[in-house]
Amino acid sequence: MKNTSLTAMAIGLAFSACAVTAQAMTFAEYGSTSSAANLQWTQSADLASGALTTTGVGASTDTVFSFLTPALSALSNLSALFTLTATAPASDPAVTGLGQIAEQNLSGSFSFTYTGAAPLTVGAHTYNTGANLLSGAFTGAEIIGPNFGSTASVQDAIFSGGTVSFTSDIVQFASTGDKGLSVALTSVLPILSATSGNALNSFTGVSTGNFASDIASGGGGGGVPEPVTWAMMLLGFGGIGTAIRVKRGKSASALV
Repeated sequence: MKNTSLTAMAIGLAFSACAVTAQAMTFAEYGSTSSAANLQWTQSADLASGALTTTGVGASTDTVFSFLTPALSALSNLSALFTLTATAPASDPAVTGLGQIAEQNLSGSFSFTYTGAAPLTVGAHTYNTGANLLSGAFTGAEIIGPNFGSTASVQDAIFSGGTVSFTSDIVQFASTGDKGLSVALTSVLPILSATSGNALNSFTGVSTGNFASDIASGGGGGGVPEPVTWAMMLLGFGGIGTAIRVKRGKSASALV
């Protein structure tokens, strides 16, 4: 009965979160023209946490960034320098459950800086090399994926009360409303796993991602609605994350 209640609670929370997050529009995305890894998780020496950072040629020369709103549709496949750094708090090891593994409570920042030679013209404005296409900060994010798998994702973890903020030279964002980021990791090497149930083992992966928000000006509104697959991912990962956290809390209580 307790397991059934836990599952029902997790699914209920996930559906609620999807209903809220669906108000934001996916306004931008990024990818890579290379198969080289561009994100790296480095396990801490004390096996208690770790750091997520951009790495390799994939981050510096092969990133392409695209705006998705109709008013900015010409700004696609832009050459960009991608940087990201995030850390998990000390003594916050990975948790496992339901065949998944999660490293939680990451806080950090990211940026996409224009590196193309040709100026970008948006209406009466011109943006040159070095323009801030998009940057932001986040708290309460998590890396989650199949235990012993080669794929994962980095999500803004709404269940933990995490936050996401954006800035850009080209668009302005509404001060209120939902904001989100979703990064998919493929070619994870070595496979996603933890050290004896502690911190997530070090790995590299190829990342792509998208960003959602309400646009206040510059983008012309009308972004791309978040896809059903994103909602389903939130449902699955959110339920798993909630179940893992509750399970970990109960285990800790049992030790008191």
